[in-house]
Amino acid sequence: MANYFSATANPVYPGKAHVVATSTTSANVNLSENCRRIRLRAHTQDIYYAIGTATQTADSNPAEAVAVTTAASSGVAEVRTVTLSGFYEAGDQLTVVVDGTSLTYEVTSADQSETPATTLTNVAASVRDALNSDATISADFTATAAGAVVTITHGTVNTAFTLTAEVTESVSDDDNHFLDKLVYEGILIDVPPNTSIAVKALTGSGTVYISEYV
Repeated sequence: MANYFSATANPVYPGKAHVVATSTTSANVNLSENCRRIRLRAHTQDIYYAIGTATQTADSNPAEAVAVTTAASSGVAEVRTVTLSGFYEAGDQLTVVVDGTSLTYEVTSADQSETPATTLTNVAASVRDALNSDATISADFTATAAGAVVTITHGTVNTAFTLTAEVTESVSDDDNHFLDKLVYEGILIDVPPNTSIAVKALTGSGTVYISEYV
C-alpha cells in the first residue's frame, strides 16, 4: 500500500498536517474523515508505523490465540481454554476447532475498542457466543468467556477432546512497517476513510510529519 515518490512527482500538498512527537511508546493519530492519502516522514529517528480503521499500536504483537488443556479424569469434565493476545482488527478471523468441528469467527468493527484489552474481551465474548450458537459444538460443549480467555467445557465427565485455535489476519491489515529517517521525502500512502495511524521511534525520541491529501 505504501509507495515511494520523488520530488518530481509534483504532488498537490494538503492544507492539514500533523507533527507527532515520537518515543519508544506508540502514539496514535486519527486522520481527517475525508483524507485519502498521506505523506509520512520520519524526521529525526527511524520509526515503526501501523495503519488501520481503529486506534493503532505501532510495533504491536500480531493477533494470536493459544489453546491450553485441563485434562479429564474420573468425575471431572475436561476443560480447554483459548487465550487471545495481540492486536485484533475488523476482518481478522479466529478459527477454533472443537473435537473436529471447525468454527471461524470474523472480527467486526463492533468488537473494536479504543483500548486493545477491551477489544480482546469483546472478541472473546463474540467467539463464545458463536460457539454456543453452533448446533454441533453446543450439543456436547459449553463455552464461557472472561476477559481475553474463552473456556470450553465438555458436557460429559472423564471425556477427552481436542481443541486448536488459529488466527488469520485480514489482508487489509497494515499493522507494522518500518520507515527510515534517511528517506528524506517520506512515503505516500493511500488510506481509506476514517483511518488511524500510529508511530513509534525505534530508539530515543523524535518527530514525525504526517500530511493529509484529499
